[in-house]
Amino acid sequence: MVPRLTGYDDSVLKEQLSITYVRAVAYAAGAVVDELRVDRDSVDVAIRSKGQVGPRRSPSVDAQLKCHTGGPNAAGEVVFDLKLKNYLDLIPPNNLVPRILVVVCIPDDVADHARWTPEELVLRRCGYWKHLGGLSVTSNKTSVRVKLSDVFSPDALVGILRDVAHGRLK
Repeated sequence: MVPRLTGYDDSVLKEQLSITYVRAVAYAAGAVVDELRVDRDSVDVAIRSKGQVGPRRSPSVDAQLKCHTGGPNAAGEVVFDLKLKNYLDLIPPNNLVPRILVVVCIPDDVADHARWTPEELVLRRCGYWKHLGGLSVTSNKTSVRVKLSDVFSPDALVGILRDVAHGRLK
């Protein structure tokens, strides 16, 4: 168990772990992350690429970040109950900037997420992403169960930004 200072708050730590994971992936892919100060539209960060990636320059994607204790099920899917408000904000197909959901999985004990030695820093587990744009409005009242199976990795992010630049992700 990692020692913790007083005032430790799992929800704040989970939020910061999600942002840290996305930043690490983005930087490894050659992109940058802009953190929004206020999340009013289910967008926590904007991920941007510089220069020519396809027919459109400097593609970007907005992301709603969530943190989930546990990992993928036997089918390789992360099952996450997304708040209805977030779901409804992510599904419109006509957002100017495409939006994705990124769910970062961590061990059950949040403090076990990171391990470090003088040689390396290891973040345990990984994140998964899904584009919800164009999905149907639901009659659910509180949440929508979302299944994610694509790992949010540097290669995946490069593919996402290329799809944005080519107009394939809207």
